[in-house]
Amino acid sequence: MSRIPGAVIGHYVNEWFVLADGLVVHASTMAGCPAGQGELVLSLWEPSNLFGPHHTVTTMDDGQPGPGGRPVWLGRYTTRRPPADIEALPPMTDERAQAVRGWYDTRRAEAVAAIRRAMPEVAADERAQAVDGEVRICGPEWA
Repeated sequence: MSRIPGAVIGHYVNEWFVLADGLVVHASTMAGCPAGQGELVLSLWEPSNLFGPHHTVTTMDDGQPGPGGRPVWLGRYTTRRPPADIEALPPMTDERAQAVRGWYDTRRAEAVAAIRRAMPEVAADERAQAVDGEVRICGPEWA
């Protein structure tokens, strides 16, 4: 990537960036900062399907010719269900709780690292903060 998405005053951002490894960074803006500023939110997604292994899914236009392109199902990287060995642990136990927490902590850290690798300008921005597996930046550019 060669720029911070939507770095234009008053610009609404809803951009998708497909990475070489098939992961996808979604850049969007939202309210959530002090007055006069907007927030750029970068999240990581991976190929999925409506009934796939993710708690959160969405679609992205594949950019192919035709009316609106074809939808591609994506699952939020940080919401993939834990693997079978963790799911097999006895419910309502400390062992399972710690394993699930560790699984999601790792996914969130991996997501932030992938976003920062893919978008070095974002990683270099001193305002960038890792929040729950996303990278967020407050600034007047997105107000």
